[in-house]
Amino acid sequence: MKEPDLRKRLFCAFFLIIFVPLPVLFAVGIKGVVPYMQKAEMDRMMRETMATVGDVQSALKGFKSDVLILSESDELKDLLETRDSAHRQKLRNLFVSFSKHKGIYYQIRYLDEKGREIVRVDDGIPVSDDKLQDKSDRYYFRESIKFPKGSVYVSPLDLNKEWGKIEVPFMPVIRYAVTVRDKKGFRRGIVITNVDARQILQRLQVSSATGISKTMLIDSDGFYLLHYDKKKEWGGTEDLNTGENIKKDYPADIVKRFFSRNADIMIKKATVCSYAPIFSTNSEGNGWISINESSLTGMIRTVSYLRSMIIIITIASAIAGAYLSYVLARWLSKINCRQER
Repeated sequence: MKEPDLRKRLFCAFFLIIFVPLPVLFAVGIKGVVPYMQKAEMDRMMRETMATVGDVQSALKGFKSDVLILSESDELKDLLETRDSAHRQKLRNLFVSFSKHKGIYYQIRYLDEKGREIVRVDDGIPVSDDKLQDKSDRYYFRESIKFPKGSVYVSPLDLNKEWGKIEVPFMPVIRYAVTVRDKKGFRRGIVITNVDARQILQRLQVSSATGISKTMLIDSDGFYLLHYDKKKEWGGTEDLNTGENIKKDYPADIVKRFFSRNADIMIKKATVCSYAPIFSTNSEGNGWISINESSLTGMIRTVSYLRSMIIIITIASAIAGAYLSYVLARWLSKINCRQER
């Protein structure tokens, strides 16, 4: 066989051996990488959601312990027996110290059995007697005063009201209350703490600090307590009463999954959505649902970049393979021809 013909055949053989597997590897690689990256992104989101929810859940337990400690204080017990100004001042000092130490209580109060504020501290500052209010008509007093001894009442998360009107700027609060009794066992009112819920809502938004995730928090009726569109927040009847509700924004089947009270994650179109319940009390019927939405755009962009890199590597490998095949074919054809001579 002549040298040019042998060289041509050897070149074709080497080139096919080197180049043909590359497209196969490319297809298999892309097919395997996309599901892996998708699962990795979903796992990451779910871990972030559960970590944030767990942090909030732990904080809620601490708030219950705090109000129980205050309700069992000696300062309060002495005031219940004497009702004098000296013991009122001691309880006021305790509330001030407790508020400054904790740094999360917007208000700490003692209301008597008729719902009148007897001692009140706002942001660590005592409120004068002429500014104390009658809260007997507020739902949290009517409900908490009926609770048995040692049980903690937890209110819904809503906007604080002063003198019957929503406070501006908005102050979202969660109230923890305990009924207090004197030595004879008679109800003498409640101790109630108003948690500054802005700090709770900020914790839930940590996962969206990159601007990729969109965080929402809904109550047991579907009203938004937190939303990336601020106009949708506080739509419940106790708040702004706008009617903005997740049931208006999502299909019924997705809303049903949110209210399943299970932590889960799902993909809808180009969005990954993770969600988990937060229970403010021991009752599963009273709580919130944290929802995080994240666009798959970033992952899709990464996959596209990876696909482009594989294509470039494939083309470069093909060129290198062609050159190597040519060199090998030329070398072997010369050796073969020499041996034939």
